[in-house]
Order: sequence, then structure tokens, then C-alpha cells
Amino acid sequence: MNKYQRIALERARKVLKRGEENYLCYALSCVISEILYRGEPGVDDLAVKEACLDLRVFVMNAIYPHGTLEGWSEEHAPTQRPKTAHQRRAQRIQWIDWMLGDTP
Repeated sequence: MNKYQRIALERARKVLKRGEENYLCYALSCVISEILYRGEPGVDDLAVKEACLDLRVFVMNAIYPHGTLEGWSEEHAPTQRPKTAHQRRAQRIQWIDWMLGDTP
């Protein structure tokens, strides 16, 4: 994982934690929107945008043929499938933490 993908995932995690989006791909789209409207000094915004797009492809491939993490969870870990919106958001944040290597 490169530094721009890390930045993108860290920002997407914030979007999910704030409850602005419920899905990781949508959170990554929010990150792209934030970049287009605000940018950040000292950060290569184009590289972060490209990282967001690459991560969306990674996520879609990881859960394929399912359209959501819930569908993937139902097939691969039915006993651990989150039942509430809060649990689903927490599951996505845990997935981001895992991708970033921030899990205990």
C-alpha cells in the first residue's frame, strides 16, 4: 500500500466515522469530492484521487460477486454478519484498519 492509498483510507475512515456515508466505496467518493473542493497543502491531490479510484476497484474485487460487504459476510462469515447499521459501519472501519495494518 502506498502513502496515497493510506491517506485515502484514513480520510474514508473519517467519513464513515462521522456517519456521512455507510459504504466504503461511497466514502472514497466523498474523499474525491473533498479533494476537488478543498485540497490540502503539501498533498498531491491527484495522487490521492487516483488512490481512491484504485481502492474502489480493490474493494469491488475483494467482495465480488457481491455488491456489498454484507453480502460477502453473509456467504463467508454468516455468524459474524453485522445486523445493525452501527455494526455494519464498525465492520467497514475494521476492514479499513486491517488494510492499514492498524489492527491489534
